[in-house]
Amino acid sequence: MDNSPLYQYPTSAASSSSSSFEPIGRSRGWNDLRTHCSSFDASLLRPARVTQGIEPHFVYSRCTGHKKALCIGINYTGSGADELRGCVKDAEKMCDFLTGQGFGWDNIVLLTDKDAMEQASRPTKENILKMMDWLVVGAKRDDSLFFYYAGHGRQIKDQNGDEADEWDEAIVPVDATGSGGIITDDAIYATLIQRLPVGCRLTALVDACTSGTVLDLPYVYRAANSLIKRPAGTAKEYRPWPLSRRDSMENAPDVVFWSACKDGELARDRHTLTQAFVKIMKKHKYHSLNYEEMLKSIRELLHESKGEQKQKPQFGTYHPYHAGDMRRPFFISAREELAPPTC
Repeated sequence: MDNSPLYQYPTSAASSSSSSFEPIGRSRGWNDLRTHCSSFDASLLRPARVTQGIEPHFVYSRCTGHKKALCIGINYTGSGADELRGCVKDAEKMCDFLTGQGFGWDNIVLLTDKDAMEQASRPTKENILKMMDWLVVGAKRDDSLFFYYAGHGRQIKDQNGDEADEWDEAIVPVDATGSGGIITDDAIYATLIQRLPVGCRLTALVDACTSGTVLDLPYVYRAANSLIKRPAGTAKEYRPWPLSRRDSMENAPDVVFWSACKDGELARDRHTLTQAFVKIMKKHKYHSLNYEEMLKSIRELLHESKGEQKQKPQFGTYHPYHAGDMRRPFFISAREELAPPTC
């Protein structure tokens, strides 16, 4: 295990485009990911342009405003080798967790492919994009929005030049067939990120293979060597630089993103990022961990799962986080909104 500091890194460093994808148990991705997929919804792409510096206007959301959440879990029941087992349960677990964080059931949408689910609640491409639109419409400063996805992840060749590593990441709706019907990071960025106002928080968690940059955020943080057991006194180094070849939004939204693994890695279907995230948040409900502590704790929990493939959860943002930012407490609801613990 390695022990060096946390820092931001370019998308190309995150990806492993030359990696082979050998089957390692059951995971939330596809073997030979890039040959499965060659098409995408070109109507949702945005022009690729060079980012011009860091956004001049940025405000942290106080998370005191309106709360809305979209949770998606897809097991691909009946798909044979591509079927997963834990995604629906993880999505339901996330919904339960959010209700304890001040999110009302009337403002949480759950899309799953359970047999009993009505067509309007199935995670088809049309329904996912429609509910992404619902999530962000009317968003205002100090709102707290939450996007969650558990299912398969894929990569396809970048078509518009906005990826430093030349690969787009994507999520896979239940009705995706062959190489069609996926939702690329370009579409997710256009539907979710690009429409958020300044001071609005979007917390996203994607528990899928090759999901490190699936929101197309310009900044990702990693430990060149792990955060775990870093020697005392070791200086932490943060290197903010723009990674996304897009026009910067003048009013940068407060977007934070937890993903199961790097681009090019597989994510397991048991002992998942979701389970680690919920366990840590519940344990520290009234004593918020900061972002660095959250990332370290999540990686420690997943690292302890013996006998399974290695994956390194990632943390990304729209606005560059320096050392001080990484020590800010992570929360999705204002602390005063949560009931005090009972003895």
